[in-house]
Amino acid sequence: PAHNAREFSAYFKRERDALFKPLLEQSESPNQFEKKGNEFFSTGSMNNNPGYSRVFRSILKKLYRLEGKLFYYGDEKLVGTVKQTDTTSAETAQAALKESINRICRHAHVANQDVLIIADSITDKTRREMAAQMYAHIYSRSTTHIEMRRIVEVPLHIESKLNTNIQFADWICAAISRASHYQLARDSEFAWAAKLFGD
Repeated sequence: PAHNAREFSAYFKRERDALFKPLLEQSESPNQFEKKGNEFFSTGSMNNNPGYSRVFRSILKKLYRLEGKLFYYGDEKLVGTVKQTDTTSAETAQAALKESINRICRHAHVANQDVLIIADSITDKTRREMAAQMYAHIYSRSTTHIEMRRIVEVPLHIESKLNTNIQFADWICAAISRASHYQLARDSEFAWAAKLFGD
C-alpha cells in the first residue's frame, strides 16, 4: 500500500547500506549507491557471502509485514532469430508488460484499490515508444475491461540509483531469473536458488 512505501524503502536502504558499508564508503555518490540484482544474485556472491541470503530474507519479511506483495509475469521466448520468429525483443517485452498491467489492474480491482506502476528506467527512445504503446493498450482496453480504470497513469520510469524501491524490484527480477533458470535449465549453476527461495 502507498502509505507503507516509504517505510519499506527506508528499511531496504538501511539493510543494503549495512551490508555494503565498505563499498558505500568508497563511492563518489553514496546517495546514488546501487548494487545491481544480477551482481547480488551471482553464484559467487551467494556462495561467498552468507549474509546476502539473510539480508534478502529479512527484507522480504519486512515487505510482507507492510502488506507488500510480489508479482511477476514471465513467458517463454520464441527460439530462433527475429527473421525466424517474426518477433523482436521489443515486441516480446511489450507483450509481457501489457499482460503484467492487465493482471495488476485485475488484482487492484478485486482489492478495490487504485494502482500506480513505477518501472526501472530504460533508454529515452525505448521509453517513449513503450509509453505510446502502453497508453494505447490501457485506454483501448478500458472501454471493455473495467479493471483497467484502476491504473492511475501509464507506467512511470525512474532510474534505480535514485529509488531504493526500484532497486529492490531489480533484486526480485534477478532472483526470479535465477530461480527460473534453475527450474528450467538442465545444467543450471543456480542450485542455491532452491535453498534460498524454497519457502
